[in-house]
Amino acid sequence: MPRKLDSTMPKIPRSTESEPKPGAGAEARGTAEVKKTGGPDQANVYAEQAGRAAVTIAPQESTSTPIPAKGDIFPAGAVTEKSDAAPFGYWEGTHEAHGSRSPNDVNYHEPQFRRIAKRADFEIHGLKLLEAAMPKTFDKEVTITRADGTKATINLMKAADNSVKVDDFYAVLEEVLKRETFELTSEHMRDLGLQPPAGNGVHKVTGVQILQLVDQTIAEAERLSKKNPPEAAPMRGESAAQVNDFKQALRRFAIQTVFHSTDLTKIHTAMGFDPKSNPGMSETLKHDLVEWAPLKDLVWQLSRRPHDAWMDNWVRAEVQRQAPHLLEGITTTEQLYQLVEQHPELKFNCSALNPHFMVAMYSWGDSRED
Repeated sequence: MPRKLDSTMPKIPRSTESEPKPGAGAEARGTAEVKKTGGPDQANVYAEQAGRAAVTIAPQESTSTPIPAKGDIFPAGAVTEKSDAAPFGYWEGTHEAHGSRSPNDVNYHEPQFRRIAKRADFEIHGLKLLEAAMPKTFDKEVTITRADGTKATINLMKAADNSVKVDDFYAVLEEVLKRETFELTSEHMRDLGLQPPAGNGVHKVTGVQILQLVDQTIAEAERLSKKNPPEAAPMRGESAAQVNDFKQALRRFAIQTVFHSTDLTKIHTAMGFDPKSNPGMSETLKHDLVEWAPLKDLVWQLSRRPHDAWMDNWVRAEVQRQAPHLLEGITTTEQLYQLVEQHPELKFNCSALNPHFMVAMYSWGDSRED
């Protein structure tokens, strides 16, 4: 699963030391110090360290106000000029699937035209929308304790490029996450595997709880990999020390993925898609973490491609969890596949917080630094 290139998270420092590969780092970019100067009518000046010149963005004003997102997709033939429905114009283009890599691709063998109304002018409104709605996640000092017992106080947004060691970087990310608080619905909490308080309102979940969930997912992934037959990919490593290093890399990957999901929500906000009035535009603790898909889509893939045996065991485990009575009399993989194809109501989490899939997701493309 390819990662997205975001710009709201500090850059992963490079290191020449030998160490386990951390999780996907595409969302970790730019560590320049950011200083905003001047009043609301002055230019925004962003001063960068390492001898680079300051970048000045002249203030701009618009007579239009970002409008709530609704009716995002317009049919072919709709007007393209600015209007009351789309005061900032449109994004438009076509989507076409070249081949059949998923069951839905058949719907896009012929190019499909899409037009989406812009909800803000990013250059004019982006910073204002972010500052009004989003706290700064990384622009804060945190103190970490290293493995050797020494301490360091670091602000990732004010640290000079290449001044933060890799292990320190990830220790800071963990401390920053511990300070975060998320507001989640009861349904979202249940999707994450958390038990919500009584009632169906919005509840506060701490970053500490999310870290505990990450650790529980890794532990469960290891347990599933050791079952007979296994239901998850094995932890990598020939020695106990190597396996522990791999689990540390998994943990780093999961923490980065949490921030990747919050980054996407910030990008949507800066584009005028307010997640508070449009909850569907919030990717926080969803994207690449908990995303539900039909189990039959997984079977569609497995029936067409070579795969490890644990993946068929995974499919059976997903059915067992949701509708164990369906498995009566099912003894072969072919029967299992036919059963799942007949039950579109069966779902599975196709992202990192599924312990059956976490190691495989990391190994199939997320175990790199970009």
